[in-house]
Amino acid sequence: LSGTNGYTGNTILDGGTLNFANANSIGTGGTLFINGGTIDNVSGAAITIANNKASQWAGDFTFTGTTNLSFGTGGVAITGAGTNRTVTVNSNTLSIGVLTGTTGPGYNLIKNGPGNLLLGGSAASTLAAHTLTINAGTVLMSQDLNSVANLAGTGTLETSGTGVNKWFFINNPSNVVFSGTIQNFPGTT
Repeated sequence: LSGTNGYTGNTILDGGTLNFANANSIGTGGTLFINGGTIDNVSGAAITIANNKASQWAGDFTFTGTTNLSFGTGGVAITGAGTNRTVTVNSNTLSIGVLTGTTGPGYNLIKNGPGNLLLGGSAASTLAAHTLTINAGTVLMSQDLNSVANLAGTGTLETSGTGVNKWFFINNPSNVVFSGTIQNFPGTT
């Protein structure tokens, strides 16, 4: 989508590839529903989608990562069938707003691929007492990450470079073993 779109309805991706090439490419209102498929930014420069578009992830999907793509402070709710939601970030950074948790039975979030997934927004993100698995790459936190029942995988959990430490809460009475790395953004304390 290379042009500016002024529609106010929802945008639904059920499969295939949705290429963004304009910050105003998916309208001025509504929600982005990702039920599967692939998204990418093919504009040649980083894009922040206008109007802080909220999203619902009801299926596993891939961000190709030709260049960085941000949904600003638009929140994300994890929904749909099953109990796991897998996001594969192949390159660069996919930025979202607050991960507002899950609806329905609750979901584990699995992050695959060597790229970065930035959990942003202006408030703490939550997985509502479920597991965050980072199999590869990095999950960046610009705010606190609350109510995670478990942390798994071999990737990296890192603050995003805001210069302020963030809280990461694992709400589990048992021991948790994480084989990856937990770190502040390089150069911060």
